[in-house]
Amino acid sequence: MYAGPIGAVLTPLLQQDDPRARELAEASTLCGACWEVCPVRIPLHDLLLQLRRRDAPRDAGAVRRLGFEAWSWLWSTRAGFVATAAAGRVGRRVARGRRRLPGWAGAWSEGRELP
Repeated sequence: MYAGPIGAVLTPLLQQDDPRARELAEASTLCGACWEVCPVRIPLHDLLLQLRRRDAPRDAGAVRRLGFEAWSWLWSTRAGFVATAAAGRVGRRVARGRRRLPGWAGAWSEGRELP
């Protein structure tokens, strides 16, 4: 594997069958800082986006796609955004004193501490 931002582009291209290599494109925030400091102005953020688009259909299962579509639909309206924010507050109250959230959110909250 190659290190750094250029490695996040080269490794998935050179090792296409390795799922760990495909995850490297997801590790970037796409802030563009790597492009700003690159002496030859390689558009790494654009290349990482292309890799994400290439791998998205293969990596996303039907349940995950459905979840993101529902989230996108909810957050596209003010009422949906307010409802999910309220649900988050309720979830925090329920989880107060626990290390993990209940149900499907448990895996997400395993490595995170709730405020």
